[in-house]
Parts: sequence; structure tokens; C-alpha cells
Amino acid sequence: MGESRQPFAKVPAMRLVGSRRDKVIDVIAGDLNINLGPHSPLTPIFDREKYGSAEGLRRGGYVLAETEGGDPELILIATGSEVALAVGAHEELTAEGIRSRVVSLPCWELFDRQDDGYKEEVLPPGVTARVSIEEASTLGWDRYVGPGGVKIGMHTFGTSAPLKDVQDKFGFSPDRVAEAAKELLS
Repeated sequence: MGESRQPFAKVPAMRLVGSRRDKVIDVIAGDLNINLGPHSPLTPIFDREKYGSAEGLRRGGYVLAETEGGDPELILIATGSEVALAVGAHEELTAEGIRSRVVSLPCWELFDRQDDGYKEEVLPPGVTARVSIEEASTLGWDRYVGPGGVKIGMHTFGTSAPLKDVQDKFGFSPDRVAEAAKELLS
């Protein structure tokens, strides 16, 4: 988790900041909204013809990918670089005939401020099989995955090893995310 990862690793801690919490998160979200113009320094990492538009970023969360052919059986929820893990797992699940949805949820506070209709459109209450992925603490994710959901994240102080080894140890791979999702459905 080198220097480029450090600011994003602080996001879970920033969610817990006392009375200034909303201001901190709003500043991050505001910066993202401002920079989403045609000359944005942000680079799309997904093919927007294959995956959903990032328009929902302004609302704190949105559906990025979804299996065709009916309502999703499960929802994979992630933020930041973990979204790539969710998309990889989604593609694996789809290939196995499991209908899944990927939700990018980069700003909880903005998402929570949306009307119930939008929140239920993104996270339908009838779909209780949910997996969250965050390469940091799982603190707070239970409000989105619910009591029966699975939270993939750090439950310890971590370990020291090459990044790939650390990711494998803690389940941060598309295969492990898909495996957790299938166990949830069984």
C-alpha cells in the first residue's frame, strides 16, 4: 500500500471524524464533482459502453454493472480501487449464471442524503445477499450489507509482505470475492 494508496486508506477513518465528518467527506466529493468535466484529471478505468455511467458519483453511489436477464441475486458494493475487484467478481459470477450487480459507493454521506427511491433503486431492499469490499476497516459497512451480508476487509492491523501476497491473504481478489458471494447465496 505505497504512497499513492495512503490518502485513500484514510477515508474509513475520516468517516468517523466527529462533527466535521460531513465537511471532510463533502470536500472530497465536491472535488470529484468539480473534476468530472471533459478535461478532468480523472481517468475512467472501465469501458463506459460496457459498464454504467459514473453520473451517480454526484449522488454518492450508483450501479456500475449489472447482469441482464432479471433482478440481481446479489449485490457487490465497493469504493475506489476495490471496485475493480467487484467488477472482476461480477464477471466471474455472470459467467457462472449468477445475476449480480456492482455498486460503486464512494461517498456514504452523499448517498445517504438521496431520496429513498434512488437509494432503493441502487440497493433494492429485496436483495439481501450483499458483499462489501474495502481494503481497510469494515467499520460501517453493515448499514449497506445488512445483517446477512459479508464484509470483506481488514479485521486486524495487517501484515508486511509483497502487495499481492497481502491481498491474497485478506481475500482481496476477484476469485475470493466471487467465492464469498457464492457462499452467501448457498
